[in-house]
Amino acid sequence: MMDALIPRDIKKLQVGQIYYAPWCDENGHVVGDGLVFRMDETTFRVSADPGLSWWKQHAEGLDVRVTDISDSYGILTLQGPRSREVLEAVTQSVQELPFSRLAIVAIAGRRVEILRQGFTGEHGYELWVKADDGAAVWDAVEAAGKPFGILPAGAWALDIARLEAGLLIVGYDYTSAGPDHGGAGIQAAGKYRASPFDLGLGRLIDFRKADFIGKAALQRMSNTGDHRQLVGLDIDWSQAVDGKGLESDAPGNLRRVQWYPLKAFRDGKEVGHASSVAWSPSTGRMIGFGHLRREAAETGTELTLKWNKDGVAVDVSARVVALPFLSLKRAANG
Repeated sequence: MMDALIPRDIKKLQVGQIYYAPWCDENGHVVGDGLVFRMDETTFRVSADPGLSWWKQHAEGLDVRVTDISDSYGILTLQGPRSREVLEAVTQSVQELPFSRLAIVAIAGRRVEILRQGFTGEHGYELWVKADDGAAVWDAVEAAGKPFGILPAGAWALDIARLEAGLLIVGYDYTSAGPDHGGAGIQAAGKYRASPFDLGLGRLIDFRKADFIGKAALQRMSNTGDHRQLVGLDIDWSQAVDGKGLESDAPGNLRRVQWYPLKAFRDGKEVGHASSVAWSPSTGRMIGFGHLRREAAETGTELTLKWNKDGVAVDVSARVVALPFLSLKRAANG
């Protein structure tokens, strides 16, 4: 079943290994994207935004059981250049994991699944914890991390980090083509459905493997190059505010990632749109993702975004830049 649903070769996925992958409908539009990891020879786990109906739909008639364990687990993300040191301190035994691998350890006497993964672009881990054990594991990690300057961070901070790292979210950056209509944040309009090529994920499609859902449509897209380009946008935030706060180096009302979308124009011609726009404290710029026609996607191209300022559309200048906005080390110190 799994090999027919994702465009990566599931037979190559080893026990304890994790794939990042999109999964598509028959038209090659992305239903969702996320992590697929192999717990044992016959058990897989998917970590993604809502999509249970789609997975169950494709399991009908097969000797497969699909179970929603969302409420059974909590996930703590331990991210940053000293995350390895904190993990070693709290477990007193764990060896460094290769990227996209899984291990099982004990923290505060509780069983914890450690994934060498994260949504920040930095070196880090996801700690999958049974729901009832979450508070004890949090307290243990926090205590172990104090000598290393650990700080708690919430969803808004994680959202900024993933934008800076060039990482997409369904519902913000594209509309799911699946039946669940789920996703983070604001549900995007149907016209913003996207293929993996539109989202810069074409490298994750393995056309050498046997048939999978959407393969024929994706092959046509690959052959014709008929898709959008995902780029970074450096946006002139001073044009998006009403003059207040220009004496500051950062616009306070633009600190949370927002999905607009913003129509993008070049020389008066509409060439795409922007999504996930926010002020980036790490780069000192306002940034966002551009979903552009090929002819407008070259680095350095000057664009105009139609910005909604108190119900009035105003022109805001933007420039195409390379992704990611911030390139961080995924390798730990030492």
